[in-house]
Amino acid sequence: SRRGQRVAGAASVARAMRTAAEEAALAADRPASGAGAGVGSDSAERQAQFRQNVSGAPSDSALVLELGKLRAWDTLGDAQADLRDWTAVLDRVDSLLERCVTRLDRDKQLLVQPPPESLPKKDGADKSVTALGAELEKGCDAVDAAKACLRFLGLLLRNARGKAIFNSIDRAAALLAASDEELVDLALGVLAAVVAPPQFYIHPQDFDYEHTKLESEVYVGKLLMCFAQGWGNRAQGFELRACVLEPDNSQRLPEAGAELHFEFFKHSAEKQDSPASGTAAVGLSSASSQSSQSQPSASSGGGPVASQEGSTARIHCDAAEVQRAGSVAALFHRLVTEHGVPVEHQFALLQRVKLAFSFPSRELRVRRVHQRLVALTVLLSVEAHTLMMSVYFQNEPELTRELALIQK
Repeated sequence: SRRGQRVAGAASVARAMRTAAEEAALAADRPASGAGAGVGSDSAERQAQFRQNVSGAPSDSALVLELGKLRAWDTLGDAQADLRDWTAVLDRVDSLLERCVTRLDRDKQLLVQPPPESLPKKDGADKSVTALGAELEKGCDAVDAAKACLRFLGLLLRNARGKAIFNSIDRAAALLAASDEELVDLALGVLAAVVAPPQFYIHPQDFDYEHTKLESEVYVGKLLMCFAQGWGNRAQGFELRACVLEPDNSQRLPEAGAELHFEFFKHSAEKQDSPASGTAAVGLSSASSQSSQSQPSASSGGGPVASQEGSTARIHCDAAEVQRAGSVAALFHRLVTEHGVPVEHQFALLQRVKLAFSFPSRELRVRRVHQRLVALTVLLSVEAHTLMMSVYFQNEPELTRELALIQK
């Protein structure tokens, strides 16, 4: 759709605003212009040889090494990949990525516990998947291995058809909660690549929309919707263009952007239960997050404030308290512990913490805007989320205009 094209275009603009070092790292994944000329005739042979090398890698470290050798798709020729020819490779990569996720979860490098869907049991085995984390080869760093897997998957998916068979969406979704921001960016990139048409030119009649697992993974849409929230709308002073262009600690941006406001709801019947008992997962939208500023806090101090009115629990941290925490992870874990935030609310809280903590820094603001636009690109490309996105843009009436302006 036109709106989806604008979001995708704005995401490219936001990416271009990254620092030179970040852009250079991203460029390593992009095919170089004019590279690989003359390899079209043996493209199938090159792809087959690469698949054989990956499938035959004798260890996790060797597999990571082989995946890292593919820096640009046109080194394999000028032909698209058919994922049906890559099933053995995808299975091998999925196995490694699964073990990376379980190792990262065990080592507390995933800030939010992965949902059960992201770590399914294999072949009906009784052994829990968590136990498989021990199978990751000693000396193979889980973060580096996961990055290698995601870079490869993103590159492959951007140049492939037959994406309906891709079966690692749940792994990428689990890594959206990683403490390593590059892992988060790469995971979002994989999800975006799943819904994007192949990069190489094909006639329109040769491409039909493919219903991938993203259509059925409802919880992935909920995670992406958390990324789709911003600091506020243009009327509140949070113009998208200003957020990515203003320098560090700009006085022209509202101070409220560096504050944390978060609400979640509990059913009245569960008030006497433990904080982790069933609740409805709700986070403040970008438009409503600032409205809570006008509400009186439960304390006049600078520390986090939580109040409960009926079934609503509120958390507030002023800008100084957010920055004193030192890191996103430190503040997030402290708030979860102090306020007993249930697991189903924690991912939404994590994104609110990231937004508040990032606001003083232009570099981090650009990263948040980029992640937001990539998430919107995915959501707008999946038919199952059409109704949800219609409601989203009703609550963000100025966003479409801002997306057009940011591309100028």
